Amino acid sequence: MVPSDRKKRLLSKIRQKRCKNVRFEDMRKLVEMYGCVLDRIEGSHYIYVHSGLRRPIVLQKPHGSDFPPPFCRQTLEHIEEIIEFEDEE
Repeated sequence: MVPSDRKKRLLSKIRQKRCKNVRFEDMRKLVEMYGCVLDRIEGSHYIYVHSGLRRPIVLQKPHGSDFPPPFCRQTLEHIEEIIEFEDEE
């Protein structure tokens, strides 16, 4: 398991950027740090699952280097759900 300060730092860094100029690799690391498991890859779509989520997290690898802001915000919403799930345990 990843130390909580490392994952909180990465989450804070992405939030401070307001989902602008966020690298795909940073988003991938973030979801993995919060316990998501890569279920499958379908083309450019990386599908992650987590026991605390009803739906999988889909990360689409961009053709450029930056992760699209709308997808970033959606992923952060999923991370918030995971945080709430972990707090309930």
